[in-house]
Amino acid sequence: MKDNLEAGKYLFLSGIRKPEYSGAINLFVEGYRKRDIQQIYSAFPSMARRTAFEDFPENVKVELWHLKFDPSQIKVKTEKSKDLTEPVRDWLRSLIVWGIVGLFFSSLAVGFVTIVSWIVNMIW
Repeated sequence: MKDNLEAGKYLFLSGIRKPEYSGAINLFVEGYRKRDIQQIYSAFPSMARRTAFEDFPENVKVELWHLKFDPSQIKVKTEKSKDLTEPVRDWLRSLIVWGIVGLFFSSLAVGFVTIVSWIVNMIW
């Protein structure tokens, strides 16, 4: 089920090296020794890909250097991708604001008509 491979990826990135973790970590690393080592970066979770190489744990950086990983070829995407719900949220916010403005002006008009009719009824 590739559980060890997936676990190895996260255990590798954690920087924690316990003997019981070595099997899963080695399985993950060995899968990239035979291929272009830059592909290891594409296997990282999205949060790790948004992390600068300097911010990885020290032993992870050392291991990546030993694997001949070149961080200079990787562009770290630091800006958060725009959430798909943001346009909906903006549209809803605009709808609420315009609803409040419309309610204010309609209340103003109703109040004006009520005051005028009250004054007219007092005069006649």
